[in-house]
Amino acid sequence: LALVRAKQMPAALSHLAQASALRPEDAQLAYVYAVALRDTGDLARALAVLERAYGLRRYDPDILWMLAATHANRGATEQALRYA
Repeated sequence: LALVRAKQMPAALSHLAQASALRPEDAQLAYVYAVALRDTGDLARALAVLERAYGLRRYDPDILWMLAATHANRGATEQALRYA
């Protein structure tokens, strides 16, 4: 997270991707990785990571909100409403 806060996104994304791969059961880590991806404009990858997090923690309000918001940002209103 220090790299994200320091706006060193390429390095942050690399570390988050590695950490997420090493801990695929960690929904919170997946959420943080997805937020970083979304912040860089990589909505497709962010959604893929968020879907994995959703599979781990279906009732997490942060994951649900981020799924809805990211789908809405892509113009996919029907998909966004599934998570709202």
